[in-house]
Amino acid sequence: MDSVRADMDVIGASIEQRTSSMPTAQDIAKDNEKARPVPKYDPDAKTAAEIYDMEDVLSKSNAAFINALALSKATDAEEHRKLVPVRSEFVAKKIEQIVGQKKPDLDLLRRVMYLAYLIKFVNIGRKAMQSRETCVRTLCCSPEIANVIFDKFADCVAGAANPDGSPVYIKTAASESKLMCHIFVLMLSLNNWILIPTEVAADLGMEVRTAMRYLGSVGCKMEALSSSGDAATKSRKAASSNKKAVLKAPIKFPKANLRGKN
Repeated sequence: MDSVRADMDVIGASIEQRTSSMPTAQDIAKDNEKARPVPKYDPDAKTAAEIYDMEDVLSKSNAAFINALALSKATDAEEHRKLVPVRSEFVAKKIEQIVGQKKPDLDLLRRVMYLAYLIKFVNIGRKAMQSRETCVRTLCCSPEIANVIFDKFADCVAGAANPDGSPVYIKTAASESKLMCHIFVLMLSLNNWILIPTEVAADLGMEVRTAMRYLGSVGCKMEALSSSGDAATKSRKAASSNKKAVLKAPIKFPKANLRGKN
């Protein structure tokens, strides 16, 4: 009996040790917060504009490598298209609005151009992605900005190499989620923190439910699209939609399920 009790004591101690080393609900919550593919944010922000750290999205030092002056001096949409690497209705409208001002906001224009570069990066194929040099050329922006984007949103394949010996890069599911979340935060920041899912889905070439999922991932809530108050943001493309995505403070993210998905 003494030996049985001794065995039971050992088993009990082992279970207690394992239990004490298991992560608590608070630990899991903290890990989930760290794993969110969003820019730095302030959970205690009082307004939507204060939630995300836009310096983390595009720092002033990096923005300096974006030539917004040439775009600000372009006189028509055709000239704008020559200077912008993507065909995006959202980007085109924002450029037109900013350039149309008596004194264009160059900082805001750089943000729009950075958004265009990120959208371009989304559309870069797997073959071009494999070579960092090829990918940087494809982005059609300054080498400094291309490298910033590449460093943030591409992953090096360990042990793999191109024929010339250079490392192989890819966009993983995690890096793509991070990229898309940054794109949606940029779009929100340029549109008074409100977006219509049907419009951005069409602009980015994705399903509406995918756009809504990303919008939820960055903290947006879906609200009814009124016929009067939102007349300025509602277009023909959104005529059949009755939803808008709104970012409000304090920010609340979807709770992660047991599989780690939002």
